[in-house]
Amino acid sequence: MADLFELNLTLTNPKLRYTSKLNAIVKTAANCVPQADITSLWVCDEDTSAIICIARFDKHSDEFSSGGVISKESAQVYFDAIQKHDFLAIEQAREHPFTKDMNYEYFIPAGIHSLLDYVLHDNFKPKGVLCCEARTEVPKWQDDEKAVLKRIANSSSMFFDLSAYERECG
Repeated sequence: MADLFELNLTLTNPKLRYTSKLNAIVKTAANCVPQADITSLWVCDEDTSAIICIARFDKHSDEFSSGGVISKESAQVYFDAIQKHDFLAIEQAREHPFTKDMNYEYFIPAGIHSLLDYVLHDNFKPKGVLCCEARTEVPKWQDDEKAVLKRIANSSSMFFDLSAYERECG
């Protein structure tokens, strides 16, 4: 609970740079989802034909980064599934029908085996995805991990302003 309280204070602080807020989102997700090795925040491009990574935290190296694109064309089944369900909890991502198309473009190069993803919304429209990923096959994403990631995603959605990010970083 303290992590979520701190995140809300960070997200509502008008004096903080937007990149600091994005880093707080992914770091909080990493702290609250113990099975995740990597947490990342992806935004939809203008025509929702791709998602772009704007913040990434690697728990093992304790480093932040960004960059990377996953196109709807190469991962159509994933895009359809995440939009339909608003979240995905997949223990064997390289074999799952929703995500196996992303093996060579994303999972294998990044060493990812499992994922837990929640959609961020703006007026009920998807605007991004908050991802927790593991470099091993997670036996089962726990209900408390799913619940806390949903709370982080919902809280982040309320304060997420893509135009402010683009002004600061783009």
